[in-house]
Amino acid sequence: MMSIVLESIGFFRWIALNIIIRSKGSGIRLFAYINLLSFFMTMVFNNDGSILITTPIIIHIVTLLKIKPHQKIPFLISGALIATAASAPIAVSNISNLIALKIVGLSLNSYINMMFVS
Repeated sequence: MMSIVLESIGFFRWIALNIIIRSKGSGIRLFAYINLLSFFMTMVFNNDGSILITTPIIIHIVTLLKIKPHQKIPFLISGALIATAASAPIAVSNISNLIALKIVGLSLNSYINMMFVS
């Protein structure tokens, strides 16, 4: 529902235009900005929320830049991979992380200790 509302008010397109402007024609800078966006969205909204928000933004970016179909794949896949990787340290961000903890016999505290050097 949130994605539909954000799309209808033009939020995704606005973010996409700002990222394009800030990248100043550099594909490397654009790739970095997309990855940073995916990372920060994951920190705020968890994995699923991040993917629901960043995917439409990335689609707007590649559409506005008229990127060829085979060139769109790295941008889309990197957004999903960054969101998944960024959610790994957040055990409560995804139900599958909680299930995996239970299967291997780890508590949430021991999981957090393993994720960060203590």
